[in-house]
Parts: sequence; C-alpha cells; structure tokens
Amino acid sequence: DRIAQGVRHFILNLDKSPGLNSVGVSFIIETIEHIDAAGGSLACCCLTPVVAKTFYITRLTGATTIYDTEAKAVGAMK
Repeated sequence: DRIAQGVRHFILNLDKSPGLNSVGVSFIIETIEHIDAAGGSLACCCLTPVVAKTFYITRLTGATTIYDTEAKAVGAMK
C-alpha cells in the first residue's frame, strides 16, 4: 500500500462518479481513517452535484477538504 511506501497525502478525483452509495461512503470513511492514522490527509475534488449532495448529507464535508479542481487539490498538497 502507498502509505507503507511513505506517501501521506492523497487526492480522490470524483469527476467520473455519477453517484455515491453506502458502500462508497463507507470506503471513503475507512480510507480517511486509515490515512489519518498514518498522519496523512485525503482531499477530494471535482465532485458531481449528486456526489456533493451525498457528501453534505453524510457529513463527509467535515472529514475531508474538497476542491473544485484537481489542480487546486494538488496545489494545496504541496
């Protein structure tokens, strides 16, 4: 896994995701917890309107930083 290789900061680009079900939400939560435990961070970008609504409803907006574009997310990780 990338964390074992020393990578600590990750970006999840969701521009191709038409929606996010409970399995996807659970996966993102587990990923955030795993990365946080290693002292890292996960940023999400390019949320579609449906995914953005799911993030808001499930309060994932408070668990990760969200950027409009991948370029902004990459810039923030530097």
